[in-house]
Amino acid sequence: MLIKKEHERELTIQFMKYLRNMYDNVNGFCSKEDRDECTLTETTKDRLKPFEELNKYGEYKVDFIGHLIELMIKMEKNMPPENPARVFKQLMDSMIQEKEIFAIVSKATYGGRK
Repeated sequence: MLIKKEHERELTIQFMKYLRNMYDNVNGFCSKEDRDECTLTETTKDRLKPFEELNKYGEYKVDFIGHLIELMIKMEKNMPPENPARVFKQLMDSMIQEKEIFAIVSKATYGGRK
């Protein structure tokens, strides 16, 4: 994402905002069957089409990033309420706010979960 942002700042920020808003729309898995039949609804080809220009930069395409984050959000939302994980939510917030790289890396590591 940082590489994409170096080349297409505004579009990357829009993509990060999309991913951040996705956090509020995605539900965790309700059952083992739900997990086994997992359908990604927020990162369809049509929904990611506005961000395809970003595929020119960095190693990963927006569909891969989107799918990965949607799955990770689902997993995070299955954490017990007494020990919630919000790594991707905090990471996206830090990147959208354009915090310095050390703050972003901190959010992406275990130490950033506090």
